[in-house]
Amino acid sequence: MRLSTVTFALAALVASSAAHPHAPLINHEGIAKRHNIARDLGVAHTADVPHHIRFPGTHDLEDVPEWLEYDGPEDNDNLVTPSYTDDWTLPEDHEYVKNITKVSARDLEELEDRATHKGGLAWSSQVPKGLSQFNSSNTFGLYNWGTYWIPEVKQRGIKYFPMLKSYEKRQSFQQTVKQGYGNGGYVLAMNEVNHVEQAQMDPGRANWMIQTYLLPLKKAKNGKPGFKLICPSVANGPTGIAWYDKFYKNHRATFDQCDGISVHYYGTEHQKVIDWMQMFWDRYKKPVWLTEYGCNSWSGRTCSATYARTFVREIGEFCQAQWWCKTHMIFGTFKDAYSGVSKVNAIFADSTGKLSEVGKIFKSL
Repeated sequence: MRLSTVTFALAALVASSAAHPHAPLINHEGIAKRHNIARDLGVAHTADVPHHIRFPGTHDLEDVPEWLEYDGPEDNDNLVTPSYTDDWTLPEDHEYVKNITKVSARDLEELEDRATHKGGLAWSSQVPKGLSQFNSSNTFGLYNWGTYWIPEVKQRGIKYFPMLKSYEKRQSFQQTVKQGYGNGGYVLAMNEVNHVEQAQMDPGRANWMIQTYLLPLKKAKNGKPGFKLICPSVANGPTGIAWYDKFYKNHRATFDQCDGISVHYYGTEHQKVIDWMQMFWDRYKKPVWLTEYGCNSWSGRTCSATYARTFVREIGEFCQAQWWCKTHMIFGTFKDAYSGVSKVNAIFADSTGKLSEVGKIFKSL
């Protein structure tokens, strides 16, 4: 009998977010039953590359095994398998293989991405004990505007993303960052290239720096995989879009090698942050990393503590729902006002690392 390799999800079935935007994506109760698959289906494990499958709308929900829990509407016609998968070989005529169709690579990417915790850490080191709140399963990763791979970050298995912060840091960066460094798989280009107090530079110099110091890191070396590249961050404002328009137009070959774009936004309206991210995606079709944001105005306008919680929740939930928004990193890994950013953004309540109310919301997203 001919065999086909099929990937079965071990958590719940999930509903299409387009058809049912309020249906829960994953019911994690099913994960505990994953070790019973062989017994329940009488199948053999395989290391072969699997197919990812979609149950058609005609599939009777009563026929779905108990270990595939489902939280969505019973009349949903677009059931798909979630991201937590294992590989199993089933006979071609097995009842759960019949009538299935493959999920596209984009469908799968979107499902897996939405099941990922996207809150990341822009780490200020003001509250070192705060790292105890995070690990590899509840944070996307961490960067600290440099190349120092904090020992506790390494110990806790948190992904670390080194950054070539500025022109002045290029030599120390080159000496420190090699393929495999940081365990995060990504390297970040320069910080706020449109800001005079940060790494301000024109797209021409940025292009040279990326070609000289970052693109070589995309290639595997000495048995270590290459990095993916997140291109320079820009601060919010018209100069940010203007900078990227010029970079895109004049240095397209380099731009095309970016695996994402980093953006920052400080303001007092969460919808404007969302619109900023959406604009970059619509304009350049590159995944967006929101690597700094805060409920803060440089002109003196402040956010209330209550609205700061809404601000963080709305932005986090938006990012979580968009496959192209890979991470949101609040500028708030502190307990007091820091670097001109209001205390209402602080995710820590004190120096012990206890989470503030904002911190609890951020960690939960």
